[in-house]
Amino acid sequence: MIRFIFYSNFLNPHQYPIGEELFRLTGGRYRFIETEKMPDAFHRGGYPDYSGTPWLIRAWESQKESDMAEHMALDADVMMFGGTYPYHIITRRLNQGKITLQYSERWFKRGLINLLSPRLISLQLHYHLLRYSKKPLYLLCASAFTASDMYAMHSFRDKAFRWGYFPKVADKADDKESVFESFRDISKIRLMHVARFLKWKHPEMPVIFAHQLKSQGIDFELNIFGSGKLRPGIETLINDLNVADCVNLRGNVPNDEIHRQMRKHHILLFTSDRNEGWGAVANEAMANGCTVVGSDRIGSIPYLIRHQENGLIFKDRDQADFNCKVMSLVSDMAYCERLARKAYETVTQEWSPSVAAKRLLTLTDSLIDGRPTPYSDGPCSIAPVSRHPLIDTLI
Repeated sequence: MIRFIFYSNFLNPHQYPIGEELFRLTGGRYRFIETEKMPDAFHRGGYPDYSGTPWLIRAWESQKESDMAEHMALDADVMMFGGTYPYHIITRRLNQGKITLQYSERWFKRGLINLLSPRLISLQLHYHLLRYSKKPLYLLCASAFTASDMYAMHSFRDKAFRWGYFPKVADKADDKESVFESFRDISKIRLMHVARFLKWKHPEMPVIFAHQLKSQGIDFELNIFGSGKLRPGIETLINDLNVADCVNLRGNVPNDEIHRQMRKHHILLFTSDRNEGWGAVANEAMANGCTVVGSDRIGSIPYLIRHQENGLIFKDRDQADFNCKVMSLVSDMAYCERLARKAYETVTQEWSPSVAAKRLLTLTDSLIDGRPTPYSDGPCSIAPVSRHPLIDTLI
């Protein structure tokens, strides 16, 4: 019998590493069920083809595969779902008292207007306010703000756990020093920004900071990776601020190349606002020796970053605070390297795919046995809720 099922839309690089670990730890009794074909845009963006993965079931390929996937999902000891909502399967599992986990980023990315979401209303009424409120449905929070959003709706009270996305990390001892290769040369400060050119990603903030660095005569290079509709405006801003000689727009590059570039850069500038559900680029930078300066409203930042210990956190959309935090690293590269090394410890010893997979199986065993989670911090620990969750959804 299959022990663990993950029901989602399509397999991606942020889910693959933990899938490998779950397959190994369960002795081959793990399956990832895809409900839709990966869009071509993701392949063009560098996502790999996962055909041939032994634990992958593509329910979208045929009715036979779909029927087999549904049978496995109903029969499995534990099912996790996210990105898709197979209500009929969830309901039948809960009626049988089987552990079922909802994997979710925050709901109120746009504030309380998200309450108008038909899917949210359906889930809320059906599973949290009516007959299934006391059934074994739990929440894995892929954002530090998910638990507060749910708490504001009287959902998942005392049933929410820290979770996230878990990209691959180089955790072998012989790889460790190569992770920090950028710090062998600090004659020129190398900063990077990795994001689509969208308003809520705030690609203007690094460019404005670059103007400050140049005005102070600091030798640096800012490389911006990504594309999008705001690119022409950013090009204009670069020219207006006279920083074209030190700010480069690199366009889209494959994910593996981004990881290599992180090892060549000192600082990742992560400027998204509350619309960034998780932000796996933070994990990736931490795993590749690049110190993160991140907004306090990004889903992953409160979970991953301990301010001034393994990275820096700035107040969302506050250019002055952002500039100040980054400048504290630029002016003290030994401090920057210390944070990078602590960040590497965080993602290899606490937030790695292997650690998360082991903790997830331990957590689900505890839930099956009616015991509390044994973890007080990190993946699978109780997700903290803000003191004023309803107000928090509006900030």
